Amino acid sequence: MGPRPSVEEWIVENRDRVWDSVRIYLGFALVVKGFAYMLHLHAFAAMMQQTGVPFAGAGLAELVAVLHIAGGLMMAFGILTRLGALIQIPNLVGAVLFVHMREGLFTEGQTLEFSLLVLFLLTLISVVGAGRLSIDYYFSERRPLAEPLPAH
Repeated sequence: MGPRPSVEEWIVENRDRVWDSVRIYLGFALVVKGFAYMLHLHAFAAMMQQTGVPFAGAGLAELVAVLHIAGGLMMAFGILTRLGALIQIPNLVGAVLFVHMREGLFTEGQTLEFSLLVLFLLTLISVVGAGRLSIDYYFSERRPLAEPLPAH
């Protein structure tokens, strides 16, 4: 039994797994956020109206919640991953510009910093796509084809 690889070596060797872990975690986190919005739809719509979000109301609140759920599931399972991330970017841009920007940086809840981080990750995922642990990869041309069975 040889020496165990360091954490850095393991990460380099398993870069796809690390990237997939971030994508899967963010996907499920957005699903949870979407369900939280659905469970408190009237309060969410009221908060959007109070902060001056354009077109705020129950319809937009429900749309944001549904996009978080649908896009989050797409990202978590890696099916149409780029689209799943792209459809959520307008939600996060709206949250940053109309809700959290007024609060500023370094508030108790750190909501602006967190929203900017999620926006950054969604942008990366929409550009890079999913890793090997995804349905997208399974159907992609990058996936190596199975070895042919030996002839008997």
